[in-house]
Parts: sequence; C-alpha cells; structure tokens
Amino acid sequence: MLQRRESSGKREVVVMRESEWRQPARVAGRGSRVSVGKRRGVCLALAGFLAALFPDACRAARPDIVWMAGGHAREVGSVAFSPDGQTLASGSGDRTIKLWRVSDGTLLRTLTGHTDTVYSVAFSPDGQTLASGGRYWDGSQYRGEVRLWRVSDGTLLRTLTGHTDTVYSVAFSPDGQTLASGGDDSTIRLWRVSDGTLLRTLTGHTYGVRSVAFSPDGQTLASGSGYEIRLWRLSDGTLLRTLAGHTDWVSSVAFSPDGQTLASGSWDRTIKLWRVSDGTLLRTLTGHTSSVISVAFSPDGQTLASGSWDRTIKLWRVSDGTLLRTLTGHLDWVLSVAFSPDGQTLASGSRDNTVRLWRVSDGTLLRTLTGHTSSVISVAFSPDGQTLASGSRDNTVRLWRVSDRTLLRTITGHTSYVTSVAFSPDGQTLASGSWGDRTVRIWRVSDGALLQTYDEETGTGVISVAFSPDGSHVAWVREDGTVVVALNPYVPDPEAPVAEIMEGPAPGSVVGAAVTFGYAGTDNVTPASALQFSYRFDEDDWSGFSRAPGVTRTLSHGPHTFSVRARDQAGNIGQPVTRAFFVDAIPSSIPAVTDGGGFTSDNARLSASWTSSDPEAGIEEYQYAIGTSPGDPGSGYVVAWKSAGTATQATETGLSLQEGVTYYWYVRARNGAGLWSQAGASDGITVDLTPPQTSITGGPSQGSYTSAASASFSWSGTDNLSASGDLRFQ
Repeated sequence: MLQRRESSGKREVVVMRESEWRQPARVAGRGSRVSVGKRRGVCLALAGFLAALFPDACRAARPDIVWMAGGHAREVGSVAFSPDGQTLASGSGDRTIKLWRVSDGTLLRTLTGHTDTVYSVAFSPDGQTLASGGRYWDGSQYRGEVRLWRVSDGTLLRTLTGHTDTVYSVAFSPDGQTLASGGDDSTIRLWRVSDGTLLRTLTGHTYGVRSVAFSPDGQTLASGSGYEIRLWRLSDGTLLRTLAGHTDWVSSVAFSPDGQTLASGSWDRTIKLWRVSDGTLLRTLTGHTSSVISVAFSPDGQTLASGSWDRTIKLWRVSDGTLLRTLTGHLDWVLSVAFSPDGQTLASGSRDNTVRLWRVSDGTLLRTLTGHTSSVISVAFSPDGQTLASGSRDNTVRLWRVSDRTLLRTITGHTSYVTSVAFSPDGQTLASGSWGDRTVRIWRVSDGALLQTYDEETGTGVISVAFSPDGSHVAWVREDGTVVVALNPYVPDPEAPVAEIMEGPAPGSVVGAAVTFGYAGTDNVTPASALQFSYRFDEDDWSGFSRAPGVTRTLSHGPHTFSVRARDQAGNIGQPVTRAFFVDAIPSSIPAVTDGGGFTSDNARLSASWTSSDPEAGIEEYQYAIGTSPGDPGSGYVVAWKSAGTATQATETGLSLQEGVTYYWYVRARNGAGLWSQAGASDGITVDLTPPQTSITGGPSQGSYTSAASASFSWSGTDNLSASGDLRFQ
C-alpha cells in the first residue's frame, strides 16, 4: 500500500507493506494505520517496508548501518513504483524527480526542469513514460503543469499546460493512452499521451482536486477533492456520482487485522468504516466532541478504539458500529492508543502526562500510570503483554509491569523528548528515538542498561523506530525523510555464515595463468552485503577480511587451490570452501607444418598438414595463414588467418598464385587454457607453370640407320626454376 502526505517543511516518503514489521503502539493490532496528522506511524511503516525489501542495499560508512535512503534537498511530495517494480520515482519540493533502482537503492538519474515543487509522479503502464505534476510562476500567479519524461534516458518529452493552479495528482489510464491531472483550480483534465492534446476538462468540484485514479477497466475516473469523491464516465465526462464522507480533514486511518475494513478518524469528530474491496461506506461512528486523532483495531478485529482531543477514548463494536463505552479520565488530548497482544487491555497516552490502562471488556480504568512530567507521545506493549513502554516529551522512557501497574524503571539518557518506542520481537531490548537529541538508543529491558547509542546517520532528528520481525535489524526515520536500517548488535547469532564461490575456474579445470574468483555468502542474521571474506591460494596465509567480492591473481604453471571463508557481524567465521584447478602457463608446441613438396604446377590450389601437442590442456583450435615469407610476416598475407578448428590439414582453392613465387603455410595452436603457440611455418612450395626443355645429347642421329640390334641414347634437360639435378626424365 502506498500513501502520500504533504507536510510543510518535512521530507517524507511513506511506503507501507502490511505484516512486514512490528507496529508501534499507535498502529492498530496486526493491521496498519497511518496517522496523517501524526507522522510517527507513517514513518515507522516506511522503515519496516524498506528494511524488509532492501536489506542488502547501499551501506553507509558506519559498519553497522546497512541501508539508507535519502537524497532530496526538500520534502518528498510523491512516490511511485514502475509497473515491473524495479524503479521508484520520487518528486520533491527541491523541484526534481529522482529515479531509484529498487534492488539496491541506487540513484539512477535526476530529472530537472520543474521550476517549483513536484507534487505527483506516475508511471505509464508500460513503464516507458513518467508523468509529473507541479506548478510554475508565470510572473503574476502560480499555474499548474504536467511534464512527460522518457524513463530510459530522462528526456523531457513534452510539457502540458492549461491548469490555472497547482497540479496535485496525475494518473495514466490502464491502456496508457490517456493521462488525467487534478489541479487546485478544481478541475480534472484529460490529455492524449501521444501528442499532449487536451481531450476534455471535467468541472464541478468546489475545492482543489488532490487525487485522481482510473478504474481497472478504464471506463471510470475517480477524483478526490475536499471531503468528497466524485466518479466520472470517461467516454463523455459525465459525473456519475459523488461520494460524500468526512466534512473535515482525515487525521488517521487503520486497517482491520483481516484487511477487509478501513477505519478513518477525522477532524470532523467522526470515525467512518469503509469496505476495502469496493470503498462502500459501511457506517459512520459519531460521539466524539472534538477531533479524532488516533484509531486502532483490537487484535481480533471486533473492537475499534478511538482517541480524541475531547480527552476521551471510545470503544466501538465493528460489526454494527455500536458505541460500547466511553473511557473518560484523561485531562488533556489523547495522543496514542494501543491494544495489548491478547486484546484485553488498552493503553492510552495523553498530553496530561499520564498513561492509562483500561480493561477492554467493561471499560474499567485499571490504573493511571503517573510519573512523566510532560506529554506521553508513544506507548507500546512488549510481545508477551507483560510490560508497557511509554515515551514522553520529558525526555524519558518508562517501563511498567502491566499485571500490577508497577513502574519498573525510568530510563534516562535522551536529552530531548522521546518520539517513539518499540520492543524487539523477543522482548529483551527496547529501541527509543528522539527528535531533539537526534539519537536512537537500544536498552536492555531487564535492567534498563543502555546498550547502544546511534548518534550517527540520525540527521536532524528521529521520528520513529522499529525492529524487523526477526529482530535482526532496527530501523528509524529521520526528520529529513531519510530511512536508516542498522543491524541490531544484540541479536544472538550462534550460526556461522556460509561462503560460496560464484565465479572462477570450475573444479578440476585447466586454465590460464590469470585467474579471477568471485564469491558471496549467506547468514541467518547478517545481510549478504555486510559479510566479510578472507581467501588464500594454495597454502599461503589467509588474507585479511574485507567486503571485496572477488580477487584476481596470476599463478605459475601447475596445480593450485583457492579457498574462501566468510565472517558475519557477530564474528562467526564459516568453514572455507575450496576449489582445485590446474594452471597451464605453457602454450602448445610450435606446430610442424608440411606443405606437400618444393614445387607445384597448380596456381589455384595449395594444401598442407600439421601436428602439435599440449599434454595438460590439449589443443582446442588451430589457425592458419598463407604468405610469401619464410616466417610469419604479421601482415600482407595471401590468405589471412582463419580457423581450422581441430583439423590438422587444410586445402585452399581458388587462389591466383604467381609463377616463380614460393608460398609458405603458417599455423598456430590454442590450448585449453587459452594460450596461443608461436606460429610454425612450412618450408615453402614454389609455383612452376613452365615445362622444362629436354635435348638428346648422344645416340643415333636424327633419321640415321644402324645395323646394331641395340642403340644407346643420352640426354639432358634445363628448367627456368628447377636445377638440372632436380629434373626427372621419362
């Protein structure tokens, strides 16, 4: 679930995923509640979502800080995920839109061009276009504008103008062809995305339009303005119906534990229950005489508690809206309410400096817990329901035993008021955050000992704190909107991490002298990005531990091993993982090349064969070339280098060889380690296209007669290329 809230001078991105994190006292039951008027619950939900989603993202300089998200110079007005969930866009009062990679929190790019606050961002359904809504000053007044950007490179595609006041909301139709924009000029405008044409202007709202949304089928548009919602038929712009609800600002909302019902508390002094599936208003709960500030469902979802500026808490039966009882006793505003895990007790914190415990079944005030000297801002039950923590404007945290309401201890150390308290899942530690002293502190519940103080990466103050469900991390939201996730150093971690070789020579393989190994690890508590690694080659000393994910080394010829081990934040060192391999640093033997003789009478064809060997890695490929130099000339080939695969002979045809020229074959071999041998050369073959001349030098003369029964002849020959001794006669 994604929520957006504007808060003057504050920087805040609110992203919530139900059931991911322990909720603070002001978050109802196992559901989730956002107090629009109060930012602690909102920010805590954001901390939980980001810590669960990005445990291995950008790590800050402090070794136990594992994730931070921030970057805008002013308040964040809107966020939106791309359809594939891989990119997050944020619009800010610093006049920019930032695109972030979700997997690791990397800032991909910053889109500039707006001259004032960006109030809304939305991705097109195909994720290729981003729309942003905002305003600009035309010299006499603010006017609204919408900008369309290409996501892949941040190019500004077009600027849509026409609104006469700020654009607070933009939305794409499901087919991505139409864009709707809602403005403070009380209008909704429909634009054709392909060319920016204004298709239609919908009028009728009395107040500025702060939200627009298309129905899934693209037939209907919903717009929110003031205290009403209007539904429009897109085909012709007809107003279908107006959903009237609250008559003043909504201060808090809470989901029931089953997620089917939404409760909203408002400054109009009412609570409304809505059916989540279709938005139907189920009922309106009336009775408070002042603004409703906090609402919370009981763990079983059957009862709703509401706290108000009228100094009362009211308990309502959810099924029919019946007011079960009104809890009175607080002397000032009720700022927070929380049910115990078993739903039998309700705790309330007030500006009257007290915490009150009530029996839910009959509304009996069980005990008033006094001791705080200023407003109680936050209350939280321990997971077993036996201890209650309260954070106050008097700079202290107090721990109370629920069974007899005894004050167990007062925890001091903060130098400014405590804005949030949260128990770890095992109930052994408590986290508290302070806005004024800009610290997060971790305390041991059993004796109140201060275990850890985070005074780095706390910015201008801490709004809210939370533990992850397994207690391995603690998260906080800073006043400047930055979310910080850190390791909880007090989680028992008896298990050692496991290292894994991700890249490098395969087991038993033969490789070249330069080897690269990449590795990673997993641990039950420490995130992968926080693990450290140590490695060694052969029997060398182990390297120091570092977060480097790999190593490259040049090794000598012969067998080798590589080992790596991981260390977690608790200091546990895992068993090494070892891989054996062979380094072949010696190339194959120089090929011996035979080209078929000293001469050839074929000026279009040459053949050769060759042999080479490599006992370790074997021969993976031969290449050959043909030239006119006794050694490889490096250029000017008659036939340029080409692969023969693993063949040991080749024939080249279609050549245009020159008479009297000697041609040489050059062959080189590549072994299994990737090393090339030097080129071997044949002894050359000369092209001879002219036949030799032959003459008879002895014997009977031409045309003569002889009476002898036998005759003897002698002869000789000459050739333009071959020596006479190389001639053969028939």
